[in-house]
Amino acid sequence: MRIFTNRADRRQWAGDASICHLVPRAVAFPDSCEDVRQLLARGKAETFRAGGMSLSGQAVSDGIMADASMPPWRGIGLLDGGRLVRCGPGAVVAWVNAPAGGAAQRADGMIRRSP
Repeated sequence: MRIFTNRADRRQWAGDASICHLVPRAVAFPDSCEDVRQLLARGKAETFRAGGMSLSGQAVSDGIMADASMPPWRGIGLLDGGRLVRCGPGAVVAWVNAPAGGAAQRADGMIRRSP
């Protein structure tokens, strides 16, 4: 896991798609579920950020920010002969739709290809 505390790196992650601008105390980039568990167990992660940008400020924090938008959190896989798509929290909709042939629709919490 990489953790950045210098001002330049922290300022880079201070904004999202909203008007909010908060400089975090540190930015953590967990590489595994175990890293996330450690952040949570220590009470370190206060805000998680993943594959999108908040329009109302939920993706910024003046505390500790954990960013899951980088690999390995971007995984996308087709299941059930391409009818289902499983993706990680760092995947954005455009990336998810690409392997699904652009014909995906959301149903039951999963993204499914249209018949």
